[in-house]
Amino acid sequence: MPAEPPVSSLRIRLFPGLGRCLRILTSLILLILLIRAMDPVQVLSLFRDLGIGWLTTSLLLALLQVPLASIRLGILLDSSGWRVRPSDLLRMTFVSTFLGTFLPSGVGGDLVRLGALAASRVPARTGLAAVTVDRLCGGVGLALAALLASSSALLRQGSLRELAWSGLPALAVLSLALLAWNRQAWRLALLLYRRISLLPGRDFLRRLHHQVADWRRQPQVLLRVTGLGLLTQLLRVLSLWAGARAMGLWPGLLPCAEAVLPATLVSMVPISVGGLGVREGLLVLLLPLPAEEALGVALLNRLVMTASNLPGAWWFGGRGLALEVRKGRPEGPGNPGG
Repeated sequence: MPAEPPVSSLRIRLFPGLGRCLRILTSLILLILLIRAMDPVQVLSLFRDLGIGWLTTSLLLALLQVPLASIRLGILLDSSGWRVRPSDLLRMTFVSTFLGTFLPSGVGGDLVRLGALAASRVPARTGLAAVTVDRLCGGVGLALAALLASSSALLRQGSLRELAWSGLPALAVLSLALLAWNRQAWRLALLLYRRISLLPGRDFLRRLHHQVADWRRQPQVLLRVTGLGLLTQLLRVLSLWAGARAMGLWPGLLPCAEAVLPATLVSMVPISVGGLGVREGLLVLLLPLPAEEALGVALLNRLVMTASNLPGAWWFGGRGLALEVRKGRPEGPGNPGG
């Protein structure tokens, strides 16, 4: 008779599943509340006569965000001495963004990138550190953009809503960056790792923290990656604005930025499926449009973002799991490119 699994093992299996269920439930509840508070007929009427030119522009702007993400990861790998073909980076980024759209957390997309990098023979610790730094720099770019947008809303209209929503998540992201790359914070973290012997995964966290902290010796790389993250957020704002124009609505570009950036930052908090429901609710609250029109713009933008990830669906479904890139070692230490 097989031995029963220990209680700790059961807890490890239970809580991830419970977390996924809670995130799915959160998204469903928020979407139901939004739909019940609106006039569905009025929302659907916004989709009848979409301007094809503006809709195509919105889709192209959303598509451009994926190559930027692959370039960011390529810069980080290059700075570590490993080179992966740009086409392979683009493919794995499309697959990861496609899966991240439908998984309960964006971390799922990061796991896809880690699997693809491991298949391309990039060392696991190098790939994990590069993906972590990419995620952190992207978060810093979004946090800074959201704070700028919130400050703009405060100065232009005296509105504290945007700052109230984005302030705490932005401070959390910037605090993580400080912990990763500030020397004094790093020393404090080392002390905590030594003192807290019962911390789950302490050794793994200490090694990962050490690898991420090594990038503080390359500030130019971090600035380049963070700058590309800021450019990604600009494309996100322009994509939603173009979608609103496709519906025949005329919100200002700056008011769109003041709504989109805080909403996107808050939607990154892992309490729903890919921010579904959270982002739409905040856009209804923050966009300077009637509620039905704001919801229509938010839903169209969600459809545009999903459509922009369809190349990832093709690579994922058309190549089996499509987690591995073309065979052959990437250029790196001891393995120079031909």
